[in-house]
Amino acid sequence: MSSRSLIYEAIVREVKHELYVEGLVYGIVDGSAKDGDRMTTHRLRKVWVDVDGIGAIDSQGNEFLVIDLDEANPLVTDDVHALFALAYLSSGSHPDA
Repeated sequence: MSSRSLIYEAIVREVKHELYVEGLVYGIVDGSAKDGDRMTTHRLRKVWVDVDGIGAIDSQGNEFLVIDLDEANPLVTDDVHALFALAYLSSGSHPDA
């Protein structure tokens, strides 16, 4: 991966047993610069616990680092466990899935 976009105020969404992360994104996503744009990732393909946050690669190959969860949003407590479960299943390794 050439770059990793950062996600702040993240909300984890589970739709039909697929995970997505929505939040304020900074970086390059799908070849387009994002500067605090609220957006949702494509379906997450791989997740791992990183030193600085939660790393993820979506189905389009975009790499993200979730820095901050939106703890005020009730959806965070509903679906964040699924994100950690996927990280556990990914065995913590970062190389492209």
